[in-house]
Amino acid sequence: MNKNNICTKIASWVLTFTYHDYTTDHSKGTYMQYIDALSKYPVCKIADVNVTHKTMQAQESDKCIITIKEILKTNPCDNYLVKGNIL
Repeated sequence: MNKNNICTKIASWVLTFTYHDYTTDHSKGTYMQYIDALSKYPVCKIADVNVTHKTMQAQESDKCIITIKEILKTNPCDNYLVKGNIL
């Protein structure tokens, strides 16, 4: 697993666990069927590539968001982040 193909949910868990000492034990799914069912739930979903593009287009036509982006260029704020031209 590398940072290019890890989903954000798993990355968050990895970062959380790096601060703790722990041991993992394996138990067969036949003994813990309720846990086995949880492990099979799909964690990562492939996002629609157009979502980012549509978000950017929507923000480029919104006067309030354009104003916030301009303000953030000179006065950074902890509550807002512009990344990839998306607020």
